Amino acid sequence: MRTLMVNVLLMMVQVIPLVAGVQKRPTEAEGEGLLGPVKAVTTRTEVSNPEPPLPTKWMPGAIVYPVWCAVCEFDEHGNRVVWSGSEGNNSYAETVRNVYDDAGNLRERTYRDGKGEVIRYVASGPHGMTEMKTYRGGELVNVQTIDYQDGGKTKLILIADGKGMQTGRTKQRLGDDGQIIEAWNYGKKNEFLSHYTNVADPETGTLILTEFNEDGKVRLTWTARDHNIVSFWEEPSATPQPGSRACFELGPRKSKCEWYSRDGSFTQTTAEFLDDAKHFPAHTEFRDEHQQIQMTGDYEYDFDGHGNWVRRAVYVWTSGTMGRQLIREQRRTVTYWK
Repeated sequence: MRTLMVNVLLMMVQVIPLVAGVQKRPTEAEGEGLLGPVKAVTTRTEVSNPEPPLPTKWMPGAIVYPVWCAVCEFDEHGNRVVWSGSEGNNSYAETVRNVYDDAGNLRERTYRDGKGEVIRYVASGPHGMTEMKTYRGGELVNVQTIDYQDGGKTKLILIADGKGMQTGRTKQRLGDDGQIIEAWNYGKKNEFLSHYTNVADPETGTLILTEFNEDGKVRLTWTARDHNIVSFWEEPSATPQPGSRACFELGPRKSKCEWYSRDGSFTQTTAEFLDDAKHFPAHTEFRDEHQQIQMTGDYEYDFDGHGNWVRRAVYVWTSGTMGRQLIREQRRTVTYWK
Protein backbone atom coordinates (compact mmCIF):
# COMPACT_ATOMS: atom_id res chain seq x y z
CA MET A 1 0.00 0.00 0.00
CA ARG A 2 1.31 3.41 -0.86
CA THR A 3 -0.05 6.58 0.64
CA LEU A 4 0.79 10.16 -0.31
CA MET A 5 1.05 12.79 2.42
CA VAL A 6 0.80 16.55 1.96
CA ASN A 7 2.69 17.48 5.14
CA VAL A 8 6.04 18.53 3.65
CA LEU A 9 8.09 21.56 4.67
CA LEU A 10 10.54 21.29 1.78
CA MET A 11 8.75 22.81 -1.20
CA MET A 12 9.09 20.54 -4.20
CA VAL A 13 9.66 22.12 -7.60
CA GLN A 14 9.97 20.75 -11.12
CA VAL A 15 13.28 19.06 -10.37
CA ILE A 16 13.79 15.36 -10.97
CA PRO A 17 15.69 13.32 -8.35
CA LEU A 18 19.37 13.42 -9.24
CA VAL A 19 20.14 9.94 -8.01
CA ALA A 20 22.75 7.40 -8.98
CA GLY A 21 21.91 3.87 -7.96
CA VAL A 22 21.11 0.38 -9.09
CA GLN A 23 17.42 1.09 -9.63
CA LYS A 24 16.78 3.04 -12.80
CA ARG A 25 14.89 6.23 -12.08
CA PRO A 26 12.46 7.58 -14.67
CA THR A 27 13.67 10.41 -16.85
CA GLU A 28 11.70 13.63 -17.01
CA ALA A 29 10.28 12.60 -20.37
CA GLU A 30 9.09 9.33 -18.83
CA GLY A 31 7.73 11.30 -15.88
CA GLU A 32 5.57 13.25 -18.32
CA GLY A 33 4.20 9.97 -19.68
CA LEU A 34 6.22 10.21 -22.90
CA LEU A 35 7.39 7.01 -24.57
CA GLY A 36 10.41 6.47 -26.77
CA PRO A 37 13.38 8.81 -27.43
CA VAL A 38 11.34 12.02 -27.33
CA LYS A 39 13.21 15.16 -28.38
CA ALA A 40 10.44 17.78 -28.25
CA VAL A 41 6.74 18.17 -27.54
CA THR A 42 4.45 21.05 -28.49
CA THR A 43 0.85 21.12 -27.25
CA ARG A 44 -1.85 23.27 -28.84
CA THR A 45 -5.16 23.89 -27.09
CA GLU A 46 -7.90 24.10 -29.73
CA VAL A 47 -10.89 24.15 -27.37
CA SER A 48 -10.78 25.76 -23.93
CA ASN A 49 -14.07 26.27 -22.12
CA PRO A 50 -14.41 27.41 -18.49
CA GLU A 51 -14.34 24.59 -15.99
CA PRO A 52 -17.41 24.34 -13.73
CA PRO A 53 -17.07 25.56 -10.14
CA LEU A 54 -15.58 22.97 -7.84
CA PRO A 55 -18.23 21.33 -5.66
CA THR A 56 -16.15 21.76 -2.49
CA LYS A 57 -13.30 23.91 -1.18
CA TRP A 58 -11.17 20.92 -0.20
CA MET A 59 -10.90 18.72 -3.29
CA PRO A 60 -9.12 15.44 -2.51
CA GLY A 61 -7.78 15.11 -6.06
CA ALA A 62 -8.09 16.29 -9.64
CA ILE A 63 -10.95 15.87 -12.10
CA VAL A 64 -9.21 17.63 -15.01
CA TYR A 65 -5.54 16.67 -15.18
CA PRO A 66 -3.39 19.51 -16.54
CA VAL A 67 -0.83 19.19 -19.34
CA TRP A 68 2.25 20.83 -17.85
CA CYS A 69 4.54 20.04 -20.77
CA ALA A 70 3.00 22.49 -23.24
CA VAL A 71 6.36 23.15 -24.92
CA CYS A 72 9.18 20.87 -23.82
CA GLU A 73 12.52 19.84 -25.23
CA PHE A 74 14.64 17.00 -23.86
CA ASP A 75 18.29 16.02 -24.16
CA GLU A 76 19.34 12.55 -25.30
CA HIS A 77 19.21 11.35 -21.68
CA GLY A 78 15.49 12.20 -21.57
CA ASN A 79 15.84 15.17 -19.22
CA ARG A 80 14.27 18.55 -19.83
CA VAL A 81 16.21 21.44 -21.38
CA VAL A 82 13.21 23.66 -22.30
CA TRP A 83 9.91 23.92 -20.45
CA SER A 84 7.18 26.51 -20.98
CA GLY A 85 3.42 26.92 -20.99
CA SER A 86 0.53 27.93 -18.76
CA GLU A 87 -2.26 26.27 -16.81
CA GLY A 88 -4.92 28.42 -15.18
CA ASN A 89 -3.21 31.37 -13.51
CA ASN A 90 0.18 29.67 -13.61
CA SER A 91 2.65 30.42 -16.41
CA TYR A 92 6.21 29.20 -16.72
CA ALA A 93 9.18 29.43 -19.08
CA GLU A 94 12.51 27.81 -18.28
CA THR A 95 15.65 26.58 -19.98
CA VAL A 96 17.89 24.08 -18.21
CA ARG A 97 21.60 23.31 -18.49
CA ASN A 98 22.31 19.72 -17.43
CA VAL A 99 25.74 18.48 -16.34
CA TYR A 100 26.44 14.72 -16.22
CA ASP A 101 29.35 12.80 -14.73
CA ASP A 102 31.38 10.24 -16.68
CA ALA A 103 28.91 7.49 -15.71
CA GLY A 104 26.00 9.45 -17.16
CA ASN A 105 24.49 10.47 -13.81
CA LEU A 106 22.87 13.91 -13.70
CA ARG A 107 24.85 15.97 -11.18
CA GLU A 108 24.10 19.67 -11.75
CA ARG A 109 21.23 21.67 -13.22
CA THR A 110 21.02 25.42 -13.83
CA TYR A 111 17.58 26.85 -14.58
CA ARG A 112 17.00 30.18 -16.35
CA ASP A 113 13.75 32.06 -16.92
CA GLY A 114 12.48 33.50 -20.20
CA LYS A 115 14.76 36.53 -19.76
CA GLY A 116 17.86 34.36 -19.39
CA GLU A 117 18.30 35.06 -15.65
CA VAL A 118 19.30 32.21 -13.35
CA ILE A 119 16.34 31.25 -11.14
CA ARG A 120 17.49 27.95 -9.65
CA TYR A 121 20.58 25.77 -9.26
CA VAL A 122 20.47 22.13 -8.17
CA ALA A 123 23.37 19.83 -7.25
CA SER A 124 23.28 16.16 -6.33
CA GLY A 125 25.22 13.29 -4.81
CA PRO A 126 24.82 9.50 -4.76
CA HIS A 127 21.58 9.56 -2.72
CA GLY A 128 19.82 12.51 -4.33
CA MET A 129 19.65 16.29 -4.27
CA THR A 130 22.21 17.87 -1.95
CA GLU A 131 21.68 21.57 -2.63
CA MET A 132 19.13 23.85 -4.24
CA LYS A 133 19.62 27.61 -4.62
CA THR A 134 16.73 29.87 -5.65
CA TYR A 135 17.23 33.32 -7.18
CA ARG A 136 14.87 36.23 -7.78
CA GLY A 137 15.88 39.20 -9.89
CA GLY A 138 19.45 37.94 -9.93
CA GLU A 139 19.67 37.77 -6.11
CA LEU A 140 19.97 34.63 -4.03
CA VAL A 141 16.83 34.33 -1.89
CA ASN A 142 16.76 30.72 -0.65
CA VAL A 143 19.20 27.87 -0.09
CA GLN A 144 18.24 24.30 0.77
CA THR A 145 20.96 21.84 1.74
CA ILE A 146 20.34 18.15 2.29
CA ASP A 147 22.63 15.86 4.26
CA TYR A 148 22.15 12.09 3.98
CA GLN A 149 23.05 9.79 6.84
CA ASP A 150 22.73 6.07 7.59
CA GLY A 151 23.28 5.14 3.96
CA GLY A 152 20.60 7.53 2.77
CA LYS A 153 17.97 6.39 5.30
CA THR A 154 18.03 9.74 7.14
CA LYS A 155 17.72 13.18 5.53
CA LEU A 156 18.59 16.43 7.30
CA ILE A 157 17.25 19.43 5.39
CA LEU A 158 18.32 22.98 6.25
CA ILE A 159 16.60 25.99 4.68
CA ALA A 160 18.16 29.47 4.76
CA ASP A 161 17.52 32.84 3.16
CA GLY A 162 19.93 34.53 0.78
CA LYS A 163 21.92 36.00 3.67
CA GLY A 164 22.48 32.60 5.26
CA MET A 165 19.94 32.99 8.07
CA GLN A 166 18.18 29.71 8.81
CA THR A 167 14.45 29.79 8.05
CA GLY A 168 13.57 26.14 8.58
CA ARG A 169 14.82 22.61 9.04
CA THR A 170 13.46 19.11 8.55
CA LYS A 171 14.57 15.66 9.61
CA GLN A 172 13.20 12.64 7.78
CA ARG A 173 13.60 8.91 8.31
CA LEU A 174 13.07 6.81 5.19
CA GLY A 175 12.04 3.20 4.76
CA ASP A 176 13.64 0.67 2.44
CA ASP A 177 11.27 1.78 -0.33
CA GLY A 178 12.27 5.45 0.06
CA GLN A 179 8.96 6.48 1.63
CA ILE A 180 9.03 8.82 4.63
CA ILE A 181 8.24 6.90 7.82
CA GLU A 182 8.87 9.76 10.28
CA ALA A 183 9.48 13.50 9.92
CA TRP A 184 10.02 16.56 12.11
CA ASN A 185 9.57 20.09 10.71
CA TYR A 186 10.74 23.34 12.33
CA GLY A 187 10.35 26.98 11.30
CA LYS A 188 12.34 30.21 11.13
CA LYS A 189 13.12 30.55 14.82
CA ASN A 190 13.36 26.81 15.34
CA GLU A 191 9.70 26.77 16.32
CA PHE A 192 7.92 23.44 16.11
CA LEU A 193 5.73 22.99 13.03
CA SER A 194 4.91 19.30 12.81
CA HIS A 195 5.94 15.75 13.65
CA TYR A 196 4.38 12.67 12.11
CA THR A 197 4.94 8.94 11.72
CA ASN A 198 3.84 6.77 8.82
CA VAL A 199 3.93 3.07 9.77
CA ALA A 200 3.08 0.32 7.27
CA ASP A 201 2.69 -3.41 7.84
CA PRO A 202 2.84 -5.17 4.45
CA GLU A 203 1.74 -8.52 5.92
CA THR A 204 -1.61 -7.18 7.18
CA GLY A 205 -1.98 -4.41 4.60
CA THR A 206 -2.29 -1.87 7.44
CA LEU A 207 -1.01 1.71 7.42
CA ILE A 208 -1.12 4.03 10.43
CA LEU A 209 -0.44 7.75 10.14
CA THR A 210 -0.10 9.80 13.32
CA GLU A 211 0.57 13.53 13.72
CA PHE A 212 1.78 14.95 17.02
CA ASN A 213 1.74 18.30 18.78
CA GLU A 214 4.95 19.73 20.18
CA ASP A 215 4.25 18.17 23.59
CA GLY A 216 3.99 14.73 22.01
CA LYS A 217 0.21 14.46 22.23
CA VAL A 218 -1.61 13.10 19.19
CA ARG A 219 -3.44 15.72 17.12
CA LEU A 220 -4.49 13.46 14.24
CA THR A 221 -4.37 9.74 13.56
CA TRP A 222 -5.90 7.32 11.12
CA THR A 223 -5.58 3.66 10.25
CA ALA A 224 -6.02 2.25 6.76
CA ARG A 225 -6.39 -1.36 5.78
CA ASP A 226 -6.69 -2.73 2.26
CA HIS A 227 -6.81 0.80 0.76
CA ASN A 228 -9.60 1.98 3.06
CA ILE A 229 -9.43 4.14 6.18
CA VAL A 230 -11.04 2.13 8.97
CA SER A 231 -10.56 4.66 11.79
CA PHE A 232 -9.99 8.41 11.92
CA TRP A 233 -9.57 10.90 14.77
CA GLU A 234 -8.61 14.57 14.70
CA GLU A 235 -8.49 17.01 17.60
CA PRO A 236 -10.71 20.10 17.33
CA SER A 237 -9.12 22.64 15.02
CA ALA A 238 -10.19 25.65 12.98
CA THR A 239 -8.59 24.28 9.80
CA PRO A 240 -7.96 20.76 8.48
CA GLN A 241 -4.63 19.21 9.37
CA PRO A 242 -2.31 18.10 6.54
CA GLY A 243 -2.94 14.42 7.32
CA SER A 244 -6.66 14.85 6.68
CA ARG A 245 -5.97 13.88 3.06
CA ALA A 246 -4.88 10.39 2.04
CA CYS A 247 -4.31 8.82 -1.38
CA PHE A 248 -4.15 5.13 -2.24
CA GLU A 249 -3.04 3.14 -5.26
CA LEU A 250 -5.84 0.66 -5.98
CA GLY A 251 -3.90 -1.36 -8.51
CA PRO A 252 -1.92 -0.69 -11.67
CA ARG A 253 -4.58 1.55 -13.26
CA LYS A 254 -6.69 3.06 -10.50
CA SER A 255 -6.20 5.38 -7.53
CA LYS A 256 -8.29 7.30 -5.04
CA CYS A 257 -7.87 10.27 -2.70
CA GLU A 258 -10.03 11.08 0.32
CA TRP A 259 -10.38 14.19 2.49
CA TYR A 260 -11.63 13.53 6.02
CA SER A 261 -13.48 15.80 8.43
CA ARG A 262 -13.32 15.61 12.21
CA ASP A 263 -16.67 13.80 12.35
CA GLY A 264 -15.27 10.99 10.20
CA SER A 265 -17.12 11.92 7.01
CA PHE A 266 -15.09 12.25 3.85
CA THR A 267 -15.17 13.30 0.22
CA GLN A 268 -13.46 11.24 -2.45
CA THR A 269 -11.98 11.42 -5.93
CA THR A 270 -11.15 8.32 -7.95
CA ALA A 271 -9.20 8.05 -11.18
CA GLU A 272 -8.92 5.27 -13.75
CA PHE A 273 -6.02 5.23 -16.21
CA LEU A 274 -5.21 3.64 -19.53
CA ASP A 275 -1.65 2.74 -18.49
CA ASP A 276 0.03 1.11 -15.51
CA ALA A 277 2.18 4.20 -14.87
CA LYS A 278 -1.00 6.31 -14.47
CA HIS A 279 -0.07 8.95 -17.02
CA PHE A 280 -3.21 8.74 -19.17
CA PRO A 281 -6.39 9.34 -17.12
CA ALA A 282 -9.51 7.83 -18.69
CA HIS A 283 -12.21 8.58 -16.11
CA THR A 284 -12.32 10.61 -12.89
CA GLU A 285 -15.07 11.03 -10.29
CA PHE A 286 -15.76 13.24 -7.29
CA ARG A 287 -18.13 11.99 -4.56
CA ASP A 288 -19.49 14.16 -1.76
CA GLU A 289 -19.68 13.23 1.93
CA HIS A 290 -22.79 11.15 1.16
CA GLN A 291 -20.81 9.27 -1.54
CA GLN A 292 -23.01 10.73 -4.26
CA ILE A 293 -21.28 11.50 -7.57
CA GLN A 294 -21.15 15.27 -8.10
CA MET A 295 -18.60 15.61 -10.90
CA THR A 296 -16.89 13.36 -13.46
CA GLY A 297 -14.24 13.72 -16.13
CA ASP A 298 -13.89 11.59 -19.26
CA TYR A 299 -10.89 11.57 -21.59
CA GLU A 300 -10.50 10.65 -25.27
CA TYR A 301 -7.11 10.08 -26.95
CA ASP A 302 -5.49 9.53 -30.32
CA PHE A 303 -1.97 8.02 -30.21
CA ASP A 304 1.05 7.96 -32.52
CA GLY A 305 3.15 4.90 -33.35
CA HIS A 306 5.27 5.28 -30.19
CA GLY A 307 2.21 5.31 -27.93
CA ASN A 308 2.26 9.06 -27.19
CA TRP A 309 -1.03 10.89 -27.43
CA VAL A 310 -1.36 13.46 -30.20
CA ARG A 311 -4.95 14.45 -29.41
CA ARG A 312 -6.71 14.66 -26.05
CA ALA A 313 -10.30 15.72 -25.34
CA VAL A 314 -11.67 16.18 -21.81
CA TYR A 315 -15.38 16.14 -21.02
CA VAL A 316 -16.72 17.20 -17.60
CA TRP A 317 -20.12 16.35 -16.15
CA THR A 318 -21.63 17.96 -13.05
CA SER A 319 -24.78 17.10 -11.16
CA GLY A 320 -26.15 20.63 -11.65
CA THR A 321 -27.56 22.21 -14.77
CA MET A 322 -24.28 22.15 -16.70
CA GLY A 323 -24.51 18.52 -17.77
CA ARG A 324 -21.66 17.05 -19.85
CA GLN A 325 -19.51 19.52 -21.75
CA LEU A 326 -16.25 19.54 -23.67
CA ILE A 327 -13.74 21.46 -21.54
CA ARG A 328 -10.45 20.88 -23.38
CA GLU A 329 -9.34 19.63 -26.75
CA GLN A 330 -5.59 19.56 -27.24
CA ARG A 331 -3.26 18.33 -29.97
CA ARG A 332 0.44 17.56 -29.68
CA THR A 333 3.35 17.41 -32.07
CA VAL A 334 6.03 15.00 -30.86
CA THR A 335 9.48 14.69 -32.43
CA TYR A 336 12.08 12.03 -31.62
CA TRP A 337 15.84 11.61 -31.44
CA LYS A 338 17.11 9.51 -34.32
